[in-house]
Amino acid sequence: SGKARAEQTAALFAYALSPPDGVVSVSGLAPKDDVVPVANALVGESRPVMLVGHLPFMARLASCLVTGDAERPAVRFVNGGVVCLERKDAYWLVSWILTPEMARAV
Repeated sequence: SGKARAEQTAALFAYALSPPDGVVSVSGLAPKDDVVPVANALVGESRPVMLVGHLPFMARLASCLVTGDAERPAVRFVNGGVVCLERKDAYWLVSWILTPEMARAV
């Protein structure tokens, strides 16, 4: 998203997951950006993708993918949370959610 906290978080995940392309910074993930361009780009993506961004953008993007409407809540996001969406054919499903509270309990 271009924000320092998001870049730091992306670097931590990249260190742990070692993605083949590393971390790629993209525009369009700012809190108030339109989610449609990112949703459209994800539809054409065949590889796993991890996005690191901010609320309310991430919640609106998940809603857009899962329900087709960015304004219809599909996931209860919390700051510092992780939501995994999985595409099944033309549909997106919430695969799992990890909140900071859950991570601390592990």
